[in-house]
Amino acid sequence: MTTLLRPAGEATHPGRRRAGFGLTLILLRVLATVHALLVLSQPVSIGQYLSGLYDWVGVHAFGASMVILSAMLLSVFTIGYAVTGGRLWVAAVGPALFLAEGLQIGMGYQRNLALHVPLGVAIVVATLVFAGWSWNRAAARPRSGR
Repeated sequence: MTTLLRPAGEATHPGRRRAGFGLTLILLRVLATVHALLVLSQPVSIGQYLSGLYDWVGVHAFGASMVILSAMLLSVFTIGYAVTGGRLWVAAVGPALFLAEGLQIGMGYQRNLALHVPLGVAIVVATLVFAGWSWNRAAARPRSGR
């Protein structure tokens, strides 16, 4: 049985894959990519503000709302991916990003830039690494039945 989601050379018995694995993988990939794009828009919007376009702070605040909303959805899809046979550690990624981004928003509104800026950098890096991983062949392999 050949599918677009199965890496080359994978056995025909796909381990602990359950119904819905392919759909949750596709949704995870799409949402991880959208989330990464939203996260990447944040340094751009605040850069515009720092360049003198002061109305962009509103764009930055709106972007933060979209980032946290997408993180909530990503939390659901990471858990769904794990439940349907994906890697278990992925179930922690969505909630961890959601919590970090909630803290990030709080630090931004408190103007605590000593934490807001480095946390933002960490969130960008983690989000990009996770989005990249989601498109990797390893993400398409169900966890083994050990």
